[in-house]
Amino acid sequence: MKMKKTLLVLPAFLLLLLLSACSFLTPETGTDDEMMEESSAADAMTDESVATQPAESSASVSGEAAVSVPAVPTQPAPAAPGVTPPAAPSTAAPAPKTPGSYVVYSPAAFEAAKDKKRLLFFHAAWCPLCQTANADINAHLEDIPADVVVFKTDYDTEQALIKKYGVTYQHTFVLVDVNGNEVKKWNGGGLKEIQSRT
Repeated sequence: MKMKKTLLVLPAFLLLLLLSACSFLTPETGTDDEMMEESSAADAMTDESVATQPAESSASVSGEAAVSVPAVPTQPAPAAPGVTPPAAPSTAAPAPKTPGSYVVYSPAAFEAAKDKKRLLFFHAAWCPLCQTANADINAHLEDIPADVVVFKTDYDTEQALIKKYGVTYQHTFVLVDVNGNEVKKWNGGGLKEIQSRT
């Protein structure tokens, strides 16, 4: 019997302990009248904020029809007199880069390109290094500098040019000036060397 009383008293004691702990956690705000006034003020603020927000549905929580208030678009504030508003960012794409060109050598094409940097690439169809350089240049035509024309010059047939520029083997590059005089000569490489040396 004593055990039953203890079991009944224990839950009641725990309940009282819990309730008293809760009363320490909630601050006292004043008398009942003061609490009613604060509650009424909070309700009034809530009603004002609901009235100023656009309605998102036509039914309220209680099931009554709610009044739909259209959203008012916001306008940017006018600029102060004498102050120019910042310009909108440009959406125009940058001007496309005009690549140089890679053409087969001919005296007429070479003469027509006098206004550009002219580079002779002495190429042989049987030369593996020439084939690699040729493939590199063709794969990256857009990366040839804009003011450069690379002339693919046949090493086996253009003997006069080979003699004029002192070319001793294929896979040689010769940069020439407006008058056709040698400016620079190098052996080997591909597009990276063209970019760095012209």
